[in-house]
Amino acid sequence: PLAKDALAATGIVLASALPSRETTAHTAHGIQQQQSGRKDLDRVAVGVVPSGASLESILFATLRRSNRIPLRVPTSRREAAHLARQVAGAVSGGQAAWGVIIDESGIIGAAVANRVTGVIAALCNDETTARRARGQVGANVLCVAADIVAGPLFERILSAWIETPAQCDEDTANVIRELDRCQESAR
Repeated sequence: PLAKDALAATGIVLASALPSRETTAHTAHGIQQQQSGRKDLDRVAVGVVPSGASLESILFATLRRSNRIPLRVPTSRREAAHLARQVAGAVSGGQAAWGVIIDESGIIGAAVANRVTGVIAALCNDETTARRARGQVGANVLCVAADIVAGPLFERILSAWIETPAQCDEDTANVIRELDRCQESAR
């Protein structure tokens, strides 16, 4: 069988095998996110560097338990910057509702993902930060440091992220929209 078929048998889908979602919804800050009609079927773009392998099995198990579909981003390089660009692109392009980037420090993933229009990436190495990133700014890409976060803590971070609805107050949303417009006009 093809590699994508073998992955599909384990519940992992390659993002390149999916068309972009046709229907989108706007969050409070104007970022497009997929609208599946059923929140429990959200696709989640996933990028993990080799040093994050110990967290990867926890990630996939937690996503499956919460009825999310993990989408491994297609890339021949497993370097943080390339994975972050792919994950952020899948979220921005509507192939995934949100994303997870696990790299060594989490810093590269967050920095690169935040350069993609429509993405708000947050480096979250504890549950409180994960809840606040989702609940205060509507973050749609979770970045985690593989060199800092161990398995049990990662599971709690991911659960906090999943359980917290993405929200953004109007003042923050206005600033984010303004920055997105500035970024687009600079291109």
